[in-house]
Order: sequence, then C-alpha cells, then structure tokens
Amino acid sequence: MRLAVIVPAGHKGAEPQLWTALGASAVMVVHGEASPSFANVDVVVVCQRLPQPCLEPLQQVISEGGAVLGLGPGLHGLCDAGFLPGR
Repeated sequence: MRLAVIVPAGHKGAEPQLWTALGASAVMVVHGEASPSFANVDVVVVCQRLPQPCLEPLQQVISEGGAVLGLGPGLHGLCDAGFLPGR
C-alpha cells in the first residue's frame, strides 16, 4: 500500500518509519515544502489541518473515489475544508 501523508514540518507523523512498520510505503507531503501530488497513492492520510495547496489535489482524490484518512486534527481539517460533514 502506498500512502501520501500530509504533515506540518517537524510532526511525528512525518517519520516514514512509522508507516513502513505498518507495511506501507509512504510519501511525506510536508506543509510548504513542495506542491502536493497524490498520483499513484492508495490512501491520503491527513495528520493536521489542511494547507491551502493541498485542497484541490485532495478534492480530485476524493472525487475519483480515493481513500482519505483523517487522524486527530486532520479529521477536523477535513471537516473544516468541507470534505466531511461536521464543523
């Protein structure tokens, strides 16, 4: 399984060892470091609030039926961005 993990710089979730221990290969999308690309990933994992540059690519993943997982503040970020019901 290939994951794209959206994290702020310095976040514990940015450590690829965490994800590879689960048997997944992970691509880190660190806030502000690069333009995000979610091509060829099975799941997008959101660990914190979503930065603006991630909204459009994430919308494309969701509209194509891709899987998205929000963890902690990432779940709130998905709701705030309108990807999930709630506030």
